[in-house]
Formats: sequence, structure tokens, C-alpha cells
Amino acid sequence: MLREKHTVLMAVHNEELFWLSTDSADQGRCLWRLPLETFMESRIETPPSPETIRGNNQFLCLVPDHWFGMESYPFKSNKPNLIEPFLIRKLSASHPNQHAIGQFFNYKKAPATDGSDNLHVYYLNEEKAYRLNSALRKANLAPLGYTTPAFLWEEMLNKASREFSQAGSLLVHMDHHECRLCFYFNGSYQFSRHVVLPDDAEKIGAITYEINQSLYLFSQKTRSELKQIYLLAADPTSGETLSEALGRELIDCAPLIPEHQRDLVIPEAPFLSGLLPKGPFAKKASVFSVIHRRVKQQREWRPVQLTGIAVGLLLVLLLVGEAFILDAKQSTAEDERRQLQHQMRASAGMVLADYAQALEQVMQRVDRPSCADAALRTMDSLPANARLKELDLSLTPTPVIKVTALVDARDTDQLRATLSQLITNLQATFTSAQPLSISDIDVGPAPDDDRQGLPRFTIAFQMELA
Repeated sequence: MLREKHTVLMAVHNEELFWLSTDSADQGRCLWRLPLETFMESRIETPPSPETIRGNNQFLCLVPDHWFGMESYPFKSNKPNLIEPFLIRKLSASHPNQHAIGQFFNYKKAPATDGSDNLHVYYLNEEKAYRLNSALRKANLAPLGYTTPAFLWEEMLNKASREFSQAGSLLVHMDHHECRLCFYFNGSYQFSRHVVLPDDAEKIGAITYEINQSLYLFSQKTRSELKQIYLLAADPTSGETLSEALGRELIDCAPLIPEHQRDLVIPEAPFLSGLLPKGPFAKKASVFSVIHRRVKQQREWRPVQLTGIAVGLLLVLLLVGEAFILDAKQSTAEDERRQLQHQMRASAGMVLADYAQALEQVMQRVDRPSCADAALRTMDSLPANARLKELDLSLTPTPVIKVTALVDARDTDQLRATLSQLITNLQATFTSAQPLSISDIDVGPAPDDDRQGLPRFTIAFQMELA
């Protein structure tokens, strides 16, 4: 189909090649024309075509009706994967010397006269068509597909008239110099005739003769009779004359043409009068055309490809979103893990500190001196002339022993000697205690000393055991 910006189609007529614009702003015009044989033989170095019509598979090409062949086969299935191989075999058998026919055909289902299902297959049966296609593809101008004016009239009349699709019909398209006769049966194109018109006096006679000659072929192909004739004539008076010559009423085709197609006339292509709408032409999917099998497959797969691309992009977006979510969750989990590790380290440090403190307390308790032991060792350290009077042991915070004793000495020298011996004994007994000197010992007379004998003194001191 044409892209939205293209309003161009190609046409072959009277051995010339046309590029026509249906742009409503241009009111229809010919963009480019040249002899068909000149183009097919590549005798032009650079085709003078506008850049807007460049590109393969962009627009339709209208070719003469006789470039198409048509055959009918009975076939009941509606499955394309069964129909297409069947038609390729039939066409290859019917045209063994034209292998390209199997690549350029199209078909449609149509009821037969006996009520059964028939396949109408249309194919390019003209050697010029394949030469033209090859030349166009080399010039990057290959069409999307090939169709004929007969197919365009078929589409238009099927929409405009119910009787057209229910009987045998003839369309007479007549201008001043030529006339085209298109025969249809039950709304499907059968064959056509092209008549070059002589002088005005013999014009109607030539058309009447060709119609009468073609009716026999129509009856053979369809096993039916012609029921109605449609007429589109450049000269309105020709209709009455032709009706009298044929002896039957003719249906005026002009009112059946849609309004947006009536006033688009291209002087270089009068044979397309009434067929071309303003605006994009080949964008209409209902135009029946013959397409190369590869191009058709590409067109059929294009929606699948676009859907696949859309699904792929959606999956990428979902995966990217999921990655962001997982990354955010992972960051949160990492922060929680680090916080937990910090708490575990802090908790472990606190536990170790508690263990250390408890161990230190245990060791302090183990190293702490026993009251009984301290008392016995203090009594052992007293000289013979000294007697323990009072002993006080404080264990916290530092073990301290406080001693008060009575010493019998005849004089100060003996007292000093007793004190020296006491200090020596204490240092030998309490090796970890703080050193003690005589000055650390308080000496005084014993209170209430009224006995007879040696004088008695009171000594008092304290000593740290740790």
C-alpha cells in the first residue's frame, strides 16, 4: 500500500508508462511519462522520476486488461495453505514455459452456476509485464502490485449495484477515441475487449459488432446470458444510439460513481475517468491486485513482525522495570544486611565486653585474699613480744588489712627492733603487698596499762595486699 504521504499510481496505456498523482490539491496530474519500450530496455541513465515516488513496493500499477489471464477451478477448501500450492501446480502445468506465472497470481472464491465453489485465479500472462517488473525493480520503482481498470470497475459496481453481483454484466467505457468492454459474471471479472473507435459514423457499429462477437465467448465461459449493460460515455448522446443498436436498455454508470471520484480527470489518462479517488489511492485494501508471492508474504508477515517488535519492546520495558525494582530491593536488602552486620558486631562486642568484665571479676575474686588466711599470716608475722589486738580486712575496692597489736618492750631500742622484725616478717609473708616502713606504723602507750613488768605499747598500721 501507499504510504500516507504518497498519492501516486503507475499506469501502462498505449505502450506508454505513466506516473499519475491523485492528490486533491493537484486535482490530478501526470508526474512523468515515457515510452514503455524505452524504459524496459534501460535506455535512460537516470529516470527523471520525482523523489517522492522512489522506493519499491510503494504504489499500484494499472496495466491493460489483456495482460491478465484468468482460469477457474473447482475447489472446496478455504485454507490458503491448500489453495496456493494447488494453483501453483495448475498454473505450472498450464504454462510450462512461463515459470514466473507461479509467482504473480491472485485468486478469489466465487460460486459456480451449479452452486458449487470455484476458484477464479488471475495471473500476469504477458511477457512485457515481467520485463517491466524487472526494469522497475532495478530503478527502485517496483510497484506494490499489478491491477487493471476492470478490477477497479468491479469493486465500484459491486458496491453500487446489488444486481451486478447476481448476474452477467457488461461495462461499456467509451471516450472519443477508444472503448473498453469489460464482461463480469456474478460480480467477478471474466475478460475484456479493447476497441479503437473509427470515425463518428462508424463508432457505434464497431462497438455493436465487438459486443455481439464477445457474447458467444461470454456464454461459453459462464454458461449464462448477459443480463445488464452499464455505460459510461464521454458523449451523452452515444448512449441512446448504442441502446437502439443493441436493442436493449443501458444503465447509466455515471450516477454510480462516488462523488469524490467524478471530478478527478487527468488529461493524459482519460481511460481512468471516474476510477481514481482524490487522495491516497492504493491505501484501499479492497483493490484486487496481483502481487509477487515474496512481497505478499512480507505484507502478511508485517503485522506479525510489528506485533513481535511491540511485544519485544514491552518485554524490554518490563524487564528494565523489574531490574530497577530488584536493584532497589537489593539496595534495601544490602542496607539491611549491613545494618544487621553492624548490630551483630556491636552485639558481639558487647557480649565480649561482658565476658571480659565477668572474667575480670572472677579473676579478681580468685586473686582476692581470704580473710582467714590473711588473719593467720598476719598473726604468724607478729614477733614473740607482740600480740594481736584487732584485725580489720577490707576487700573492696583494694584489699587492705588494718592491724592493731600490743608490744611489750623494755625500751625504745627493743621496740624499734620489734617493729623492724614485724616489717620483715610481713614482707616475707605478703610478697605482693605494698612495702611498709617503720614510719607507717603508729606507736603509742597501751591504754589502761596498770600491770607490773615490761612497758606495753600499742602499734597500728594498714597495708595494701594487692
